[in-house]
Amino acid sequence: MNSHAMSPPPDWPVSIFTPLVFDRTGGELSKSLYVAQGTYADLPELFLNLDVLLAEHGDEVLDTLWDEVSRWATEPRRLHRSYTVDCFAPCSATACPPAPQPTQPESRPP
Repeated sequence: MNSHAMSPPPDWPVSIFTPLVFDRTGGELSKSLYVAQGTYADLPELFLNLDVLLAEHGDEVLDTLWDEVSRWATEPRRLHRSYTVDCFAPCSATACPPAPQPTQPESRPP
């Protein structure tokens, strides 16, 4: 048996498996295809726009999402399933409170 039969060739394509994320209609979430058409008008803007997500929750939300995705690797039952877009709401809302906004000092009457 030759050695190439035991291992893939060096230029073998890399496959990365991720769970499917479904929209509220049960279809596969396809942001680039539908955002411009207004198909996801019922979803919070932060689900569709990274700038809004970061403005509302700060960089910490990226850590929270990374922690969730990392769990997919350590807990395969989380990888081998599908999610609805609403499953990620806790990652963006409750797990990460909104980033503090600059406040104006209160004016006091003389």
